[in-house]
Order: sequence, then C-alpha cells, then structure tokens
Amino acid sequence: FISEDGCYLIDQSKINSLDDVVDLISINPCYIDQINPHYFSMNDESVGVCWDTGHANMMNFKQEDAIRFLGKRIKCTHIHNNFQRQDLHLPPDCGYIKWEDVMHAFYEINYEGPFTLETHCLYPEDDMLRAFAKFNLAGLDMIEKYYK
Repeated sequence: FISEDGCYLIDQSKINSLDDVVDLISINPCYIDQINPHYFSMNDESVGVCWDTGHANMMNFKQEDAIRFLGKRIKCTHIHNNFQRQDLHLPPDCGYIKWEDVMHAFYEINYEGPFTLETHCLYPEDDMLRAFAKFNLAGLDMIEKYYK
C-alpha cells in the first residue's frame, strides 16, 4: 500500500516471489526515516538492501544514522561519491561524503559484506584507465582506515 506521504510500503501478504518485491519497491524510493521496519522486513535474512553511498549523498541522508537503522538488512554496497547535485560516480575521495562517519557506522553494525566500488571513468584510453584505477585504490585505502 501507499502511505499518506506517498512512500511505497511492502504489504507482505502480496509477496510470493522476488519479482513481487522488485515490482513493489522499484517505483518510488522511501526516505530512510519513513521506513516502517514491520513492512520493510521479511522473514528471510537473505533479503536485504544495497546501500549506495552516492545515491544516499544525493538524497542528503545522514548516512551514518541510516546505516545504523538498517543494520543487518544491508547486504552489499555501492561505494562512490558526488557533490550532491549529479550522480557522478566519483572515486571515494572526490566529493562531499563524510567517510569517517559512514565507515564507522558500517563498523558499528558489524557489516561483513562487500564494499563494491562503483565509479565511472569517462576516458577509455589505457593511460587514463590506469591512472583512474590508482586513484580509486587510493580512495579505498582512505575509507578503509575509517572502518573502526
């Protein structure tokens, strides 16, 4: 059903397959503080969410609070950065994300899933790709030190 604020919530009685879940939640994203855990949760620990740092940054979420709220429901991540105006998929150390707060929250919830880098290089030349890869590794090293 749809809540008064237009946020789509999952009616568990209508879920028979993963396709039903995708149909129900891919229409309109909810703000984290509007998710009711009763409707969000399913009795299956293998179902969860992918936390996308860049998208959350664009939505101006206080990411550390959202990560703590979602806790064990976070199963994977997409790690990238931006300046909150466009979904640029920049390396971690380019943009406005406060990585110390974000990574500390992942540590607090004992997140054990992958930190998947989801950055885009717009230049296909070999030298640019190599430089971009090194830049991304430096960004991952930077955020890894905050996972404590």
